[in-house]
Amino acid sequence: MSREAEELISETWKKHCQIKAELESGRDKLLELNSSGQGRAQALVEKIARNDRQIHLPQFMFQALDVFGVQQDDKADNAIALNQSEHMLNNNFPCLPEDGTTVTFDRDTALINENYQLLTWDHPMVRGVMDLVLSDEIGNASIGLLKNEALPVGTFFLECLFTVEATAPRHLQLNRYLPTTPIRILVDKVGNNLADKVTETVLDNQLTPVKKQMALQLIKALKSQIGPLVTKAEEHGKQQIKAIQTKASTSMQAKLEKEQQRLTALKAINPSVRQAEIDFIAHQQNELLHYIDKAQLTFEAIRMIVVTH
Repeated sequence: MSREAEELISETWKKHCQIKAELESGRDKLLELNSSGQGRAQALVEKIARNDRQIHLPQFMFQALDVFGVQQDDKADNAIALNQSEHMLNNNFPCLPEDGTTVTFDRDTALINENYQLLTWDHPMVRGVMDLVLSDEIGNASIGLLKNEALPVGTFFLECLFTVEATAPRHLQLNRYLPTTPIRILVDKVGNNLADKVTETVLDNQLTPVKKQMALQLIKALKSQIGPLVTKAEEHGKQQIKAIQTKASTSMQAKLEKEQQRLTALKAINPSVRQAEIDFIAHQQNELLHYIDKAQLTFEAIRMIVVTH
């Protein structure tokens, strides 16, 4: 072998070792930051399995299916056949074709039957139902009777539900930091907020429904007092917006600063990481702060509670 050939091989080997060391250094850094080893993957699988066993999703969906009039037929294999009916409140029920569909909440059942839809919180039907519930006016106003000997007959309260939300371009993913956030306000006849003292669960367990005729009479008798109290409830709701915005801003900045630090550290050992990528995160922070600051209060629902003996 000639001397020139030996020198070429030697230089090539040195260059190979140098490139390999640089690649391994960058790869090790990424693994250190993002690896899910040491049993983390198994822990995630177990967490998903626990979520699958919870009953909140089936309870929500069965209630929604009943309210909107979707026909339901049980099957023997943990599945439910859904079909449109003549009593449906909305003919455009999410992800329900004209010839119907079969759904299940059991992951194993869905894996065995590929034509079954596995309903999870991320499924388009579930997300569509939540949007339908939030956007539809049915059920936004109600009246309940509260039997309480300690309060004078005729005393009433207004329970108002608001949401805090902001809109932004989709690429900013604002919902990661400021999802639609509910605010519950319970005001008495002078406008004091009692929401922290009386939870919705306590009221739900104690309230009884009101017949339509009586409900109309109550609304007519208390109409002049309801408007000012709704205004008071809105004022209480607006006072809580700032805390929600602060929490969202803090969470957003913490996450994006961590990402910025990761890219900066990676750039120090990997020249292919561009400065523009790091600068984009700072720009994204400013944009998100702007839209979080524009969050608004939306009036969603109201319930009047009248005391009786």
